[in-house]
Amino acid sequence: MKRMALAWIIGAATAALTVTCSVYDRSLLVYSTDSDAAADATPDVVSEPDAIASEDVDAANPDVVEEALADAEAEAAACDPCVEQGLVRPPCAPAGSDPATELDPIVYAVRTLRVGLSPKKPDDWRTIGLDMDCLLTAIGGTPSMCQGSGSSAAVLEDGLLGRDNSFGRNVGGMIRLLSQVGALPYDLEEIWNYYFTTGRQGMLFELRHYSGEADDPRVWLALYASAGTRDPITHEAVTTKWDGTDEWSILQTSLAPGNQPLFVDDSAYVSGNVLVAHMPEGLPLTFTADGSLFEMALARSVLALELSADRQRVTLGTVNGTWYRTQALAAVDAYMAQAGLCSDNPIYVQGKKVIENAADIRADLQDAPQLPCNAVSVGIEISADRANLGPAEAPPPPKPSQCGDAGAADAGTD
Repeated sequence: MKRMALAWIIGAATAALTVTCSVYDRSLLVYSTDSDAAADATPDVVSEPDAIASEDVDAANPDVVEEALADAEAEAAACDPCVEQGLVRPPCAPAGSDPATELDPIVYAVRTLRVGLSPKKPDDWRTIGLDMDCLLTAIGGTPSMCQGSGSSAAVLEDGLLGRDNSFGRNVGGMIRLLSQVGALPYDLEEIWNYYFTTGRQGMLFELRHYSGEADDPRVWLALYASAGTRDPITHEAVTTKWDGTDEWSILQTSLAPGNQPLFVDDSAYVSGNVLVAHMPEGLPLTFTADGSLFEMALARSVLALELSADRQRVTLGTVNGTWYRTQALAAVDAYMAQAGLCSDNPIYVQGKKVIENAADIRADLQDAPQLPCNAVSVGIEISADRANLGPAEAPPPPKPSQCGDAGAADAGTD
């Protein structure tokens, strides 16, 4: 407990002591939104780590704090060498055996999200996500694990502390521009938040085999996509109450035969109150706006979810992953066709070009500087509240293409 508590000091003391190394630096992951729909759901701004027992460290004593920082950094670097490069990473698994006692299963539903698409916050992408490639890539595109295909090496630029979020930087840049010039008649991130906060669609986490302690070396976590909240008797769509009693549907696309969860990490862990999990390939992330469906499928993903002291909330969470470039092109094709942006539309042409050039990482996270980048890095920040699992149901049919047979061009291959 003491060692993990010391590690959390890094986030709050980094600026004061000019320390560049950090593990999941929560002080830089501050949630904010201008969305009226999500305003009531906005978590408190986080600038300090959770209270640390006085017997662990005297935070008012600079010498003790500096010593604690050095100890915590040494421990973090021992389990993750990338930390020594000043990169923001999830905490490592705690030592020790699996506790004998465990809580009943806990379900969380995503309540708010921050993706880096809002035209009101053009630099948001820089503070969303984690480092995934163990590199701090500058605006010039170096160093990089692969060769970018864009005309400018700037598309490869990482966010703060090496955060890999090309989706927020490049795709988000295009969306922000379209919003600013009026070509996109709404703030896409604001609309996505509205659908999540009102229970019109959802993302659920189910946590099992958890002791409830700050450190648990092995827990079980599943992720489900949801079509939204349902009345427990009629199963009709209802608006969320966010009081812990909401029942959320589970999309059948998130289930394996026998209605078992398809996306599970049975070797997840909790370290210093942060739940860390790695999900199987194809992790689905689905977003709706104006009836049009935007779907991602992450090849490699890591979840870092900070749990509240009473375990009622995910106060601050990050979902990071790699998205195959070919799949991203196909998804954008489908989304724009549903929205009526056809192949003869300049927005369609520009959108495809942005996706083609946004690949900044290898999908398998293997260092291959001689090979082309074949995936787009994605970072999403969330908060989530307690909820309940509802019945399984088929996904709603996609909105028909507004472009006809000739509307969507072939996504191409890598």
